[in-house]
Amino acid sequence: MANATILALAFTAAAAAVFGGGGVVGWQLRAAHADQAQAADGQIVLRGVQAAEAIDHQVGGRHEIQAEAIRASGRSLQRAVSTYVPPEAVARCSVPSGAVRLLNDAAQGLPASAAPAGQPDGAASGVGIDTLAGRTAENLTTCVGIRQTLIDLQDWNTAQFQLAASYR
Repeated sequence: MANATILALAFTAAAAAVFGGGGVVGWQLRAAHADQAQAADGQIVLRGVQAAEAIDHQVGGRHEIQAEAIRASGRSLQRAVSTYVPPEAVARCSVPSGAVRLLNDAAQGLPASAAPAGQPDGAASGVGIDTLAGRTAENLTTCVGIRQTLIDLQDWNTAQFQLAASYR
């Protein structure tokens, strides 16, 4: 009977060691499985980072192309002012001081300010209509550029959220 008990204890100890019942082999198997799981998680994170970088590159590249096209359009508009506002028109039309003040207030985000004492709104400002056309084209080009930047940021944000949702 002693031999049977010893044999049963030996078998139980061997099974415990092999099947993770507290023996060294069981802990090694658990550690190996944990390492594999961690490596798989690392691969998932790496794929996510690479996908996010691809979105950055795609949206950023498209934005740079569009931004340069907008800047080129703005430069073209500046060059066209002298064609579309000839010197004769500039000589005939000076922008009233009230209009200059109003546009300056608007450019600064301020409400319309009153005319300084002794300076009527209709008085000539010395600013030619060509200057007004050039400045307006410049400001509107800037607005179009900002609009495009916001659209591109929204596209980037949407793509990043969709990517994040795919990992949930």
